[in-house]
Amino acid sequence: MRICPVIFKEPDDFNSGRKGESYSLSEVISELCRRTYEGASGIIKPLGSLLGGVLTDRVKLAQKRFPSEDEVMMILRDRNPLARLELAWNNTISQETLRLLMRDPDRTVSAVARRRLIKATDEELRMPQL
Repeated sequence: MRICPVIFKEPDDFNSGRKGESYSLSEVISELCRRTYEGASGIIKPLGSLLGGVLTDRVKLAQKRFPSEDEVMMILRDRNPLARLELAWNNTISQETLRLLMRDPDRTVSAVARRRLIKATDEELRMPQL
């Protein structure tokens, strides 16, 4: 049973013109890393662009000025906390939405919503009512 990864090279690949010399450990490791990255990038890049595009759309929706109630509810139900965090930073959402975001399972989202709600409440108290 092999535990470590194996680099397969053709015999010609090892012919570096240095007759009788062997490869150093750093050369072998760098070749292993290069080949691993090349193999994985063919899988990761298309998947990342697909998922990144979907997330980007939801983040843009969360940043929208005066989102509708349906859009807000869709973002509140979003599994990704980045979209909910952008909604918490949105200056045009209602205090009711901030109160819902205060109960978010993600600590960062709930902390941002809490600070924004406190700031909004303080500003209301400072403004004189005419």
